[in-house]
Amino acid sequence: MNRLKKDFILAIDNLKIDILTNSDNLNSYELGNIKKHAGDLYETLVWLQYAAEEAGR
Repeated sequence: MNRLKKDFILAIDNLKIDILTNSDNLNSYELGNIKKHAGDLYETLVWLQYAAEEAGR
C-alpha cells in the first residue's frame, strides 16, 4: 500500500473517530449534513474508481 493511500485511509478513519467521539454534541441536522457530505465523497470515489478501471489503472 503506498503512502498516499495510507494517508487517505488514516484521515478517513480519524474523521470517523472524531464524529463518533463528538456525536453526543451533534444534533440531527448536523449529523444529516455530515452524512450528505460523506455521501458526496462516496459518489466521487465510485466515479473515480470507474474511471480508473476504464483507463486500466
